[in-house]
Formats: sequence, C-alpha cells, structure tokens
Amino acid sequence: MHSFELRFEQEDTIEPYLQEVARTELRESEENIRNGLEQLKQLIRQEENFYIPLDDEIYLMAFLRSCKFYPDSAFGRMRSLFKFKTKYPQYCANLLPSEERNVFVSNMFTVIPYRDQHGRRVLIAETGDKWNTKEVSLTEIYKCLQMILEAAMVEPRTQIAGCIMVVDMKGLNGNHIWQFSPGFAKLVLDWQQVCSNR
Repeated sequence: MHSFELRFEQEDTIEPYLQEVARTELRESEENIRNGLEQLKQLIRQEENFYIPLDDEIYLMAFLRSCKFYPDSAFGRMRSLFKFKTKYPQYCANLLPSEERNVFVSNMFTVIPYRDQHGRRVLIAETGDKWNTKEVSLTEIYKCLQMILEAAMVEPRTQIAGCIMVVDMKGLNGNHIWQFSPGFAKLVLDWQQVCSNR
C-alpha cells in the first residue's frame, strides 16, 4: 500500500530579495499588512453565509498579496473563488489526496523541491505518456492540480514569487483529446476569470 503526502513550506522566513520584490511590486509594508488584514477580515465578517477562518492570516495574505494589498480587490477575488467552487462542486468539493490516489500513483504531477532563479515554485505536469485515460479521469487530474495549487498558495514565498507549471504533452493522442468536453472547457474559462479577477 502506498501513502502520499504533499509537503510544502510553512516557515515564514523570506529571503531579502523576495522581501524587496514584495515591497516594490506588491506594496507590502507593515502598515499595508496590518490595515489589509484588518479591512479584509471586516469585509468577510459583513458577508452573509461566507465562512473563512479569520485567524488563518497566511491564507488571507495569499489574497492580499495577489491584489497588492487592496482589501476590496482581495475580497472580490476571494468571493469569486468561492462562487466558482460552489458552481463546480464535482471538481472542487472534498479535495483530499487520499481520495485521488489514481493521479498520485500515475506520477503525472511533480512538484520540484527547489525553486527557480526567481524564487517561483515549479510544477511539472506530464499529461501525455503518463496519462492512462482508462485509469485517471480528467476530473481527477483537475482535482489534483487544485490540491497542489491550494497547498502552494499558503507558502509565503510562493505568494510573493508565484509559481510556474511546465506541461509535458509528449505522447498526447486522440484518447486524451476526447476527454476535453465543452463543459470542461467552460470550467477552465471560468477558472481563468477567477485567477485574473482583481
């Protein structure tokens, strides 16, 4: 029996060069962090039927950093993400590695243990030769990708530097192409909207 564990960085030690990126590109400062967290928490409290753990500040910082510490924009992105998850429960609900063993057994996704020269997290997706469509569905692939990205999202360094994904399509064939339904294409378009929403 195999066991699988996603391990990401939890320490909040950020190298000086990334601190400078955060300051110059993301408007990060002690004042913006303090005010941003306070205002974002207030917006969350005011939203009916919106349950976010207010004490998980690293999670809240993911939205603030992605929106350059503008609380209204961060809250808008947060709402868009949760509306998306509500709209597509079959892809977004109950995301647990133990429930998506097929993808992990297939070794289609690799998170490189070292960051690139810009401090970015690197993910390799091998969606050709390693994808046996009889064993791993497109839904399972998307769920796995969501889990990896959500885990990386709470890494302070990734919040600042970002991440990149390399997609290796060697061996992609008609069996793979037929997995992409119009409904899945709509999901991807909606997901892009969430990612680009500011």
